[in-house]
Amino acid sequence: MEPEGELAKRREALQILASAPFEVLLPVASKLLDSRQAPSIQVAAIGALGLSGNERAAEVLLKGWPGFSPASRSAVLRTIFSRRNRLPALIEAVEKGVVHPGDISGVQREQLKSIPNTNLAERAGKLFEESSSEAKLTARIARYRRALDNRTDPAKGKVVYQKNCIVCHKLGDEGNEVGPSLGSITGKPDESVLMDILDPNGKIEPEYKLYLISAEGGKAHAGVLASESPTSVILKRVDGGTDVILRKDIIQMTASELSLMPANLHAQINPQDAADLIAFLRMTFAGNPKSQ
Repeated sequence: MEPEGELAKRREALQILASAPFEVLLPVASKLLDSRQAPSIQVAAIGALGLSGNERAAEVLLKGWPGFSPASRSAVLRTIFSRRNRLPALIEAVEKGVVHPGDISGVQREQLKSIPNTNLAERAGKLFEESSSEAKLTARIARYRRALDNRTDPAKGKVVYQKNCIVCHKLGDEGNEVGPSLGSITGKPDESVLMDILDPNGKIEPEYKLYLISAEGGKAHAGVLASESPTSVILKRVDGGTDVILRKDIIQMTASELSLMPANLHAQINPQDAADLIAFLRMTFAGNPKSQ
């Protein structure tokens, strides 16, 4: 294992190399994407490639996708979604099965389906087609509602929360404060909370709408509108970070009608999971779960 000092020097060298022509950067960065490299070096190499405007950067990054750790995969997706010219390579990678559709978040799916290129947008739409017809949704809600009468386990509900909700919601010191405060559950019946889980696009509060911004330099941003001024817009990303975009650089800014919360959460949470999750939230916010 290399000392942290040596790793820091290598990361600094990569930052300097990032300004070199792409053909000079490519062979060095490609070697450092190997899964045998320290995670911090992999992420630094991904970042260096990300600073290049060359669209081939996406192909290089996606080639190593199968061997990347979760941290490196997150860095790769951030890099790809930061520039529009990299998105076609990602769509192709999903089509070929290199990248699993489940690895693409709801926000990122919306970005892909909103690409100005009609052909690419249609291909993305087919890849992430949601089975959310009104009839299916009604039947699904009825099936999940029956589980609300079951005995619940808040401890299991906590596990469900940590696996599916913590990325956008914050409890205590854990999670990201991107979505609404879960404390609002205290004023809602279980059925209403269930609707929020199964049909997140049914009602989206204005302050939690997803904004998509195309900016100069081929840059793309997505997130909740955190604040704005006469000269800039600040978006809060799903990972909790923020992007500051100067208004003079904005090409297009649109508010999506889709929630940050994935519409296919039912694929990860079964009826009992949902009941346990609600019980955990009730207990956390001083409610009384039906655990007897």
